[in-house]
Amino acid sequence: MQGYDNEKALAYIKKNIDTKSFSELGPSIDGYLRQSQDLDLRYMRENDVLDADGFSGDGYYDEDEAFEYIVEEIVKLRGLDDEQAILAAAIVDAYMAAQDAFLRKEGLVET
Repeated sequence: MQGYDNEKALAYIKKNIDTKSFSELGPSIDGYLRQSQDLDLRYMRENDVLDADGFSGDGYYDEDEAFEYIVEEIVKLRGLDDEQAILAAAIVDAYMAAQDAFLRKEGLVET
């Protein structure tokens, strides 16, 4: 993912997510998306999907495992209850779909 631009990716992700579905969060949806991105990148580094320089590592990106990792961390860091955790999981799911579309559009992952 050498050449990945966090801000460009976030702008694309925000534009491609139906924020009406998450209207009860108000402006904090941006924080959830940024946190999802940060945690996703951390997951990739911790699992050797990316090396320290942003190049592909030897690890495998397990989408389900990454999803669980991101949701669990958000729930823990934000102290969310069960109902809020369900909403957080929906946001992470939408983030992951938009992130994948961005990576493919930018040619940063193999199809």
